[in-house]
Amino acid sequence: MKQCEQPTCLDPFLASFEQELSSKNYKPATLENYRYLLRRLGHLLDNEGIAPSSLSTELAVELARQLPASPKAQVKVPNLARLFVEHLIAVGVATRPPISAAQAERQELLGNLELYLLRQRGLSPRSVKHVIGFATRFLVHRFGTERL
Repeated sequence: MKQCEQPTCLDPFLASFEQELSSKNYKPATLENYRYLLRRLGHLLDNEGIAPSSLSTELAVELARQLPASPKAQVKVPNLARLFVEHLIAVGVATRPPISAAQAERQELLGNLELYLLRQRGLSPRSVKHVIGFATRFLVHRFGTERL
């Protein structure tokens, strides 16, 4: 039996992940590719002795970067790992780490900016999302991830 055909610790969560993405109109070929890539990540987790419940976004991205490139890896595996951990958190398998005081301040600042853009400037939600993305990247570039 090939390694990619052997069960992994992530297998019990793949169906619900695929169902979630399918409801967002992901194509069957894309879902098949994601399943293949996540099973590779699952084998790495099994080899490292890491349970899905202890996955954090940072750990999953770090592990995904260790996977060798393959012809099916048209998507960036670290991005897929990040998306999958968000799913594990949503279904109650993994837990979101507590946020630091600096992260809370940053979220409050960005929340206030979002309200201002929506209420005072009258921007559309799509435009607000775009501006918030720029603001987030600016804050990280200017102040790093720890403090404002």
